[in-house]
Amino acid sequence: SRQCASEGQSAARLFWRSQEDGGGDCCSHFSLRIESVLRLSDEGLVLARLNAAVDVEEKIKRVTDLGNLAARGVQSERHAVQQSLTRQGAIPTLIELMRQHKAERALQSEACVALGHVAAGHRAGKEIAVDCGGLESVLQAMHDWPDRTVQQSGCFMLASILSGNEALVARLPAEQASACLRATATAMQIWPNSDEVQH
Repeated sequence: SRQCASEGQSAARLFWRSQEDGGGDCCSHFSLRIESVLRLSDEGLVLARLNAAVDVEEKIKRVTDLGNLAARGVQSERHAVQQSLTRQGAIPTLIELMRQHKAERALQSEACVALGHVAAGHRAGKEIAVDCGGLESVLQAMHDWPDRTVQQSGCFMLASILSGNEALVARLPAEQASACLRATATAMQIWPNSDEVQH
């Protein structure tokens, strides 16, 4: 929803400011800000193109571009790409697209992957994904589309958000936490030979 998108972006901005205001010397902060400015054009451009897309095929392409950009930044120090995309509202944007296009298998799959990459490695992204309904969206996609591609993408997104994040899992409603476990278990049963699903 628009409200969730606004709240998600506000939470991301607050998190980013706390990161800039917390510890470290002035040189490291200056370096981080320079790095952020250099990347801003790439992330801002990818999101602008996604928001400007009209037809579904174009939206799928732009979601894929966003996911690829985030994936390239997963291994970077400080997860600067993920944090930049998060504070610019990428996560609620992707979730809203999933809600609007439930009948589009390819978009559901690519959005799950993109969400997983954007949220990977930093707390703010994972929390925003949960607070804005990311888990509900991925569970719905996995329920609606039992094919291998969506199941792999859904398992990847769930693992990226929840794996190794006990504090976040602990604050999930019991029913939602159980639904995530059931969805993963079902995917593993349906696709026993898929390395992406099994791991």
